[in-house]
Amino acid sequence: MIQLRGRRVSRAVMTIVCTAVCAALAGACASTPTAGTGDVAFRLLWEGESDVDLHVVGPDEEHLFFGNRSSTSGGVLDVDCNAGTGRLCDRPIENVFWPDGVAPDGRYRFWARAHSVIPAEAPVRARLLILDGDEVVEEHRGELGDNGDFLGPFALVFDRDTGPGEIVPIVGEEVPGPVHMLGPPGGPGGPVSKPTEDGG
Repeated sequence: MIQLRGRRVSRAVMTIVCTAVCAALAGACASTPTAGTGDVAFRLLWEGESDVDLHVVGPDEEHLFFGNRSSTSGGVLDVDCNAGTGRLCDRPIENVFWPDGVAPDGRYRFWARAHSVIPAEAPVRARLLILDGDEVVEEHRGELGDNGDFLGPFALVFDRDTGPGEIVPIVGEEVPGPVHMLGPPGGPGGPVSKPTEDGG
């Protein structure tokens, strides 16, 4: 018997209650979070329990990622899946967005970086999406085989009148964070993603 608020409760009852509570919590953690949209959204999708991080740098040069979840221009990292065992998602997603009417015009840089790839899941197939409101206007796919691999970096120009522009690869330019100087595949800057056959 176990004492619970002065009452005696059998171990069997406690086991049943704890199992039900843990299952409910696991279900909540393993759900697919709702990601925000607005003027422009940068969305990273992948499968499995590996941890892949989305990085976005706005025209104001503020770097949005797991270590800085909001910018003075209104950008927000609102979803960060698989950042720990308690934050696993059924369909992993990371999302950075600027709500309607606040995204500054100018050049945005963005990339995905493999933070923790589970070897049995390698290579992790990732998709980077650009959304204008709820509409996907651009997509790029690739594979991340090991910790530190990245998909990108890419750039686009956002204009309030026309929305997000075309995705353009960035080569030989400084970007903040763990990826410093990025070059062409096989060049300086470390590992790069391998494009997939279906449009990567």
